[in-house]
Amino acid sequence: MNMIGLASDFDGTLFHGKQNDVFLSCDLTAIQRFQQNGNLFGVCTGRPLHAILDVTLDRISYDFYILSSGAVVLDREKNILFQKCLTPAVTEAIFVLYQNQFSVVIQGDNKVYSFQKSNDMPTKQKILASFDELNSIHIYGISIMCNSDEQARLVCQQLQQRFPDDIEAFQNLHYVDIVSKGCSKGAAMDILKQHSQISFLGGIGDSYNDEPMLKQADISFTFHHSPAQIQQLSNYLVDSVAEAIHIMEGLPD
Repeated sequence: MNMIGLASDFDGTLFHGKQNDVFLSCDLTAIQRFQQNGNLFGVCTGRPLHAILDVTLDRISYDFYILSSGAVVLDREKNILFQKCLTPAVTEAIFVLYQNQFSVVIQGDNKVYSFQKSNDMPTKQKILASFDELNSIHIYGISIMCNSDEQARLVCQQLQQRFPDDIEAFQNLHYVDIVSKGCSKGAAMDILKQHSQISFLGGIGDSYNDEPMLKQADISFTFHHSPAQIQQLSNYLVDSVAEAIHIMEGLPD
């Protein structure tokens, strides 16, 4: 029997932070059933590890973690299957370039760092005293919170033009996530399959930064409210992670 898995984006897909019930009960029930039947469920997100575990608590037991937009891949026990880091020099250059315009944080060693606490970012931050501290950190990514979706799109373009050999930049509505060259949610999906027994891996997401994941997935899902270009990339439009799981469970072996 072939092993199947589902990789889920976190914010806006699995986690609904602005609702009273941040995880849908139907999703929790479906995930548990999916795993009990021998399948694997995990996250594919721009967040670092602690920002997943801090809000999930014990409600979901993940079988794998694709973190920081594909810069890190962990197994169920949180062993590193893959990691690729930004250099301190590139990180400092990007931070200095945008720190006076937007909220900017650095992801490293599965934590979030900044030089001044940003209340706009929905994660706990450790404050750095100087850029010298970056030399001892595995830097997985940088997140920039812009003021609009259009501004984020322009920042992505600026970054790709300025650092073409060093970084990938992904827009997530008004956020920009920056990782090392060659990293993406889609590339991480391939890495996960190489290191696991998953032969058929689905992906579900809701925004522009999920495009590489949806393209690389063996079967892809998004929502009726997702941007049009994301809907066009997906095999199915659904209303919940639970509905995606139900479709996958009905697939022939």
